[in-house]
Amino acid sequence: MIELTNRQLIYTKKLLQCIAVGRKTIQYGELANLCGVSARSVGRDVGEISKLCHSLGLPPISGMVVNKDTGYADPDGFGGLCAEMGEYKEYRKDFGKLIDQCLTDIHSCKKWNVLADYLGLEIEGLPFDSEKEDPIASNKQDEEIEGERIQITATAYERNPENRVKCLRRWGTTCQICGFDAAKIYGEEFVGCIHVHHIQPLSEVGEAHGIDPEKDLIPVCPNCHMILHSKKDGVFTPDEVRAMLKREQ
Repeated sequence: MIELTNRQLIYTKKLLQCIAVGRKTIQYGELANLCGVSARSVGRDVGEISKLCHSLGLPPISGMVVNKDTGYADPDGFGGLCAEMGEYKEYRKDFGKLIDQCLTDIHSCKKWNVLADYLGLEIEGLPFDSEKEDPIASNKQDEEIEGERIQITATAYERNPENRVKCLRRWGTTCQICGFDAAKIYGEEFVGCIHVHHIQPLSEVGEAHGIDPEKDLIPVCPNCHMILHSKKDGVFTPDEVRAMLKREQ
């Protein structure tokens, strides 16, 4: 994943705040004034932010950073960035339509919380798609057997979603056992699709307790997660599963 500088973090927070209040665009100069730099330096920084957005499956947010005279993003800089990332290929010959579509995508996107969470930014009012939730984090399951619905009573252990965010910020979204990356196999719409494994299972602790997300949690793919929890009398360690993979190679 792309690491942002402190200045780029400041710009990102401002851009997300604009989205949160429904502000469509912001001028290069206004962002430059936040850090006391030349407006000419802003383009490269917001381009890096857009590259991070792209890696997270989000629209290129730098499309909302505009020149005060034209009201549009820089055609060369932003157009070249879109070409580099493979975005908006159908609009390459009409920059005006490209920008209009980009702005539409930016302000209709309901996943900007993904960027905010990844960077540890708290932005009040960001649009959020409440109808879509992580089936792993929600820990909800609808059981059916041979078509007949049955009711199952089970003990579930509460999970703090912030710990997942901190874990992924530290380790990224590839499996730390086999290296699987969903986006590379299935496409960019699946960026970030990964399970988070408690190295010491919650069921073994049995009560509320503090954890260090960077040491006690790791991202793992569904297959490795299944193997980790397949031990008859407990849970395999990540190293034990890694050894299984080496043994079969």
